[in-house]
Amino acid sequence: MADNIREEHVDNPTNNQSENHPKEVIPANETEAIATNQETKNMEVHHHAHHEGKKNWKSYFWEFLMLFLAVFCGFLAEYQLEHKIERDREVVYLKNLFEDLKDDAHHFAEYDSISFSLFFHHRFSHDADEKCRQR
Repeated sequence: MADNIREEHVDNPTNNQSENHPKEVIPANETEAIATNQETKNMEVHHHAHHEGKKNWKSYFWEFLMLFLAVFCGFLAEYQLEHKIERDREVVYLKNLFEDLKDDAHHFAEYDSISFSLFFHHRFSHDADEKCRQR
């Protein structure tokens, strides 16, 4: 049994470099080609399911249903995302509106107090000037 294992190693060596003599140099192009060729042999290839003959109406129906559901689910996801973006935008707009209203009320109160004091100051000073002129 041990002899069988040794014979297998002699027939199928796992190390290809041991066959070459130490002074023998393999060009890089050849080693790349060997490695690529080995990778191609070990590669998994997935083939599409090819039907023999004609498809029946059930297979067409299921393909249509799957495509329809995929597109419809994409539409729903896009709609939800757009709805969320609009809600977030609404919150930002309402916060900005509230801040603008507070600023406007503050500016109006300042303007009103300034105009009120100027109005009364002007009116009283104007009335005082007229009284002085009448005397």
